[in-house]
Amino acid sequence: VGFSVSDITNPYWNTQVRGAQAKADELGVTLIIHDSQMDPTRELNALENWITQGVDGIMMATIDAEASAPYVKRAQEAGIKVVATIHNMTTEPDAFLALDEYQFGYTAGLEAGKWINAHLEPDAKFAVITEDMYAHVVARGDGIVDGILEMAPNAQLVSRQTAKNTSEALNITENLLQAHPDLRVIQCNNDNNALGAYEAFRAAGLSGDEVYI
Repeated sequence: VGFSVSDITNPYWNTQVRGAQAKADELGVTLIIHDSQMDPTRELNALENWITQGVDGIMMATIDAEASAPYVKRAQEAGIKVVATIHNMTTEPDAFLALDEYQFGYTAGLEAGKWINAHLEPDAKFAVITEDMYAHVVARGDGIVDGILEMAPNAQLVSRQTAKNTSEALNITENLLQAHPDLRVIQCNNDNNALGAYEAFRAAGLSGDEVYI
């Protein structure tokens, strides 16, 4: 079974891979791990190779649903079962392991809103760093904002920006702190972005109970 993930350096996908490998070992399944590194071309090459090899199944977190659609169809026509993991496909997969992106973000947003109520003024500023360049992740950012505003309706959203990695999130947060020195709350959509925000806050002399990330 081939398993293609978006970016194995991302803690989320790294955990997915370890879980899949553990289950494969338990079942006696040979798992072929492929790291697409957020590159659609690498993803398509892996699909092409697996179809040629005649694997029994493919699991994938699709980067480019449109580009991968004909490969998914070819795999299915060849009798290969295809499972969409988290990211859905244009071509209907044989199974879809779904994550409710909006609820995922909403739950995180509620916690940030609670912290604002407990530690800051009602009109405190907050920012969101997400991955809106990926259509399937936009709902997570929407949920974050809605969750915060449900708990802290007078809080001010000063920025919602997109970052692909820790470095970009760090730069975004540095700029936000220059524009809004009183910013103390940043809700991020994943670990990498949160780590970047943390480094920027720490460099600005803000840490511990002073900030919420």
